[in-house]
Amino acid sequence: MGVAPALQDAIARYADQQAGREYLVSVPLTGMTGMVEMDGMRFLGRMPSFAALADEDIAAVLRHVLAQFNGIGDADWLTPQWVAQIRSRGGSPGLTYAQRAKLARGQR
Repeated sequence: MGVAPALQDAIARYADQQAGREYLVSVPLTGMTGMVEMDGMRFLGRMPSFAALADEDIAAVLRHVLAQFNGIGDADWLTPQWVAQIRSRGGSPGLTYAQRAKLARGQR
C-alpha cells in the first residue's frame, strides 16, 4: 500500500466533465478520506483540507498540476469564481470520497 497516488497523469480524466471539475476543486477544499486504487495500487489515508488558501491560490495550484503533470494547458474553467462556487456548497472529506466513487462508476 502506498502513501498517496501520484498526480502525474492521474487527474486529467476529471477535467472534461462538470462533475469531475467539481470533484477536482472539492479535493483541496475539503480534503478526502478513504481507500483509493490507482494502477493496481491501493492507497488508504487522509488528505487534509487546504480550505484556508484563497480561491485564487487553489485555482492556480490546480491549473499548475493539470498543466505540468497532466498535459492540460486549457483550464479556462478553473477560475477563482469557480472555486468560490464550489466552496459555497460546503462538503466534507467523506462526501468528496463519495463524489470520487460516483465518478469511478461513470455517474455524474
